[in-house]
Amino acid sequence: MVVNLTTRENFEIWYAGYEGGGPAGKVVIDPKISSKIDQLIAPVSQAIEGFLGRSVERTTYTEELPVRGFGRRFFLKHTPITSVTAIKNSKLWEFTAVNAIESTEWRVDSATGIIHVATHVNLEQGELALQVEYIGGLIANVSEVIDPTNEYHALNLACNMQIDYMISRRNSMGSETQSRSGGASVTKTKEIALLKMVEQIISPFRRVRLHA
Repeated sequence: MVVNLTTRENFEIWYAGYEGGGPAGKVVIDPKISSKIDQLIAPVSQAIEGFLGRSVERTTYTEELPVRGFGRRFFLKHTPITSVTAIKNSKLWEFTAVNAIESTEWRVDSATGIIHVATHVNLEQGELALQVEYIGGLIANVSEVIDPTNEYHALNLACNMQIDYMISRRNSMGSETQSRSGGASVTKTKEIALLKMVEQIISPFRRVRLHA
């Protein structure tokens, strides 16, 4: 699930300060485009998440990872890791029937998502033989990211900047109309191209892809 990175109210407050249109919360925005702001929030948030290469939402995830050879390092996708609920190992994928590996037998690096299992732990090998249930991700909801004190607040600023840019191009609000033979036309959603400045702002939060 994609977490929205702004709200219409938050965008309007940001716009008031950024454009100098008036006191915070008092900026005058054309009512005709207010609904377009709402329409852009989700797709722009999704485009930012796509650029980051990671799920922004902080929630519970379950991943099943391959166990090969003597490897004891495993890589979780949804960093940073808040907590690990359970790690289970079964070459037959019967995870409900096996006990979790004791928490004293592994450790996790929150920032990178790397799990280190002790070398003396006898792991059954196989594709998707290790199941990890954990809580990970950047933010739980939009209220967190619009908070200026939040460490991921830059994602909110970037989202507002991208929406502002797209609204200024009113003839191209993320869609295009193509004509077909016989006079018919069809409207298709265009892939959102993020501003270079937006990409620069959010680049520090891109997923670092590590390999065993």
